[in-house]
Amino acid sequence: MADGGPEPERYILDLLTFFATGGFAHSIVVHHPNRTAALSHTDSIPELWHDWWNSTWIDNVEIESIMRAFVKNDLDAFQDLPQPLTTLVTSIHKLSFPRIPSHIPSYNSKSSLPEDQNFGLSPKKRHEVERMCSLLKIVSEEAAETGSIVGVAPQPIRHIIDIGAGQEYLTRNLATPPLSFDVLALDADDQQGEGAVKRQAQLKWWQNKVFSGKKKDGDSQPEIAPQPDATTAEEPPPCSGSVTRSIVFVDQRTLPQAIEGWIQSADIEQRRSGVARCLLTGLHACGSLTPSVLRSFVTLYRDQKDSTNEEQHRTWKCAGMALVGCCYNKIREIQRDVPMSRTVRDHPLFNSLQIESLHLHLAAQITHSWLDNPAAFRLGLRKIVFRARVEKLFFAKYGGEMFKSGVAVGRFNDATYSSWGAYLRRAAARLDSEADREILLAADVSEDDERNRGEGRLVKRLELLHVLRCMLGPVIESLIMIDRWMYLREELDDDVDVRMVNVFDQKTGSARNVALVVSL
Repeated sequence: MADGGPEPERYILDLLTFFATGGFAHSIVVHHPNRTAALSHTDSIPELWHDWWNSTWIDNVEIESIMRAFVKNDLDAFQDLPQPLTTLVTSIHKLSFPRIPSHIPSYNSKSSLPEDQNFGLSPKKRHEVERMCSLLKIVSEEAAETGSIVGVAPQPIRHIIDIGAGQEYLTRNLATPPLSFDVLALDADDQQGEGAVKRQAQLKWWQNKVFSGKKKDGDSQPEIAPQPDATTAEEPPPCSGSVTRSIVFVDQRTLPQAIEGWIQSADIEQRRSGVARCLLTGLHACGSLTPSVLRSFVTLYRDQKDSTNEEQHRTWKCAGMALVGCCYNKIREIQRDVPMSRTVRDHPLFNSLQIESLHLHLAAQITHSWLDNPAAFRLGLRKIVFRARVEKLFFAKYGGEMFKSGVAVGRFNDATYSSWGAYLRRAAARLDSEADREILLAADVSEDDERNRGEGRLVKRLELLHVLRCMLGPVIESLIMIDRWMYLREELDDDVDVRMVNVFDQKTGSARNVALVVSL
């Protein structure tokens, strides 16, 4: 699975047990602060919470101090910390998949992207592209060795399919020296493709101005040609790879069709020799795209394995994959995509887990970033708590179900959260019902009044609840990742190496940093 990682079957059992219905962790996940604030009006707090919800400990400690201790797993400073919280935080750190970046030698002797490819890239995106390029270079070399014939020098892999290519930041660097791959960039969104074409034109203008000296001061940028409707290929410069882009909604049927059309195109045909061995990749393949790519990869593997008699007619073969997923909250079909493996799906504890959208939203959280930006942490807390308190104000009318009742407050700019009163005024202006607006405008906004001490205690508990829920996110993500790894392990032969690689450094802001890597 990964060097130093836990034993897979036992790890899965521990995760399922931790989140099973009836447990403390499950109760934290399924009680959103909005609903909890509404329930507090009737004292209907889960029984499992009484030890910490009713404890006076929390009233005497700043939430930022609690957050730092919990994120660092340094609980010694709190001698009277309720036992359920101690057990929960300890278990979170024990069960979260290790996220320290793996050692990946840079593909570039300068250990960074070529300077003329940096245009428009944030430091975070530069880090992701450089590390992903380095990983793919290693995977391509591994796959070349795996697929070589004994006594014959390995043939280098030159073809990569970038799935969910978006603005093609990764695509461009894969096709540029020193890597010089031929790359098929696939995306379901034609606007992303148009954006990639525009960016490439801007990049060429910038390269000419800075590196070639061809651009005169005062010259305007070139007109951006519209993207053709069909698949397009660019004429590669000498010693470079090529980029072909296509608008495709990727599934088990369309992916091989897109690759076949690309490999047999005139541009690629004249550049390849024999059967083209291809790698699949995706840099933060969003939502359900990652499960779709994994299923497509398994289908390609099976087709190649079952059609040995047709080997002489092949123009291409899948040689491996390096895939990083993201945006679990955008998974379209939860029951189909989570879980993917039989090991998790058929486990007796899985049905009690009751995975829903609440789990997937939390899986996208990254809590260690709070340590580096306390101001953002405090602002985020205030946004969560203010919205939850609004739910409490409307409890008598909507029973803690404002969203289901079609009443939406929405999001505001940061200045709106400067005070509870300012937030109520802005929220009231958003509501259609005069009666609803009156409920908000009539609310007591004094923060220090004796009457609001109970409200202050509620705020403290809602803040802590939000911290606990976010801290559970990496554990939920760990379950999703090990399930996907196990799916590949079940569907591929035992001699196929399937591993998880911590490709990015989360400190750069790249929260989803684990790649599923396979070499065939």
